Amino acid sequence: MQDRGILNNKGFVEKLKGEIIRYREENDNGEVDPTILWDALKAVIRGRLISYTAYAKKARLETYQKQIEKLKELEHQHKQTKDPVLLNQIKEVRKKVDDILLEEVERKARFLKQTYYEGGSKASKSIARRIKKQQALNNIHKIRDSATNKSYMNLKK
Repeated sequence: MQDRGILNNKGFVEKLKGEIIRYREENDNGEVDPTILWDALKAVIRGRLISYTAYAKKARLETYQKQIEKLKELEHQHKQTKDPVLLNQIKEVRKKVDDILLEEVERKARFLKQTYYEGGSKASKSIARRIKKQQALNNIHKIRDSATNKSYMNLKK
């Protein structure tokens, strides 16, 4: 399993610190207002974070696709040869695929918790909005009588 987030990745944090030092050396000449310098630094850091997370997501997806392709190939070979060694390899690859999927589920659960429970009153609004959409989808607008094949509209008064 990987770390819980990109800021727990020590290599990335060191790289980000170096980026901040380089940014200060290049842009802090004493003439620029510190608030502008700070706002620009936040934009640079945000860009680096987005770039890194996009790269990490692409790498995870690529690893998953390679494991799925390998699994399909091994299953195809095992179907033809019935070799017990291939069966062990299939189990190992399935375990890797399951680990990747479990990690993804954990990540999504973490973001779900963050979205719905850590936002205070905003979380309540978010849940209320979602429930309202769900209730709208569950409304019955027409009822069809199976004997006469006649439909009746649901009229609200």
